Amino acid sequence: MSRKYLVDTHILLWVLNADSRLSDHHRDIFLAGEDVTVSAISVAEIAIKKSLGKIALTGDVVEILRSNGIPILSVNELHAARLEHLPLHHRDPFDRPHCTGSDRRPDAGHGGSPFFSL
Repeated sequence: MSRKYLVDTHILLWVLNADSRLSDHHRDIFLAGEDVTVSAISVAEIAIKKSLGKIALTGDVVEILRSNGIPILSVNELHAARLEHLPLHHRDPFDRPHCTGSDRRPDAGHGGSPFFSL
């Protein structure tokens, strides 16, 4: 049985751009077809960064993810409300909401999956 992974935005961008900063370990996970998921927060972060000209990404990120069979984890108002109680493991304002969306949360004791992070 494969492990489940919630992918950090930077790792996702490195995968999509074949960036040399992507570790062999993370590359192997994608190449092996492990169960990876991307949060809708990452989609929002990429859209914001693209609109500000901070990143170059050819194509629509949602279409790229869908065409590669990578599911997008939705975030709703209940997930947003959980931010108040989330431990301060992730101080980056975009990283914190990633952890609220499902049982894939990486916080200890919840059986969550690894969170690809820098």
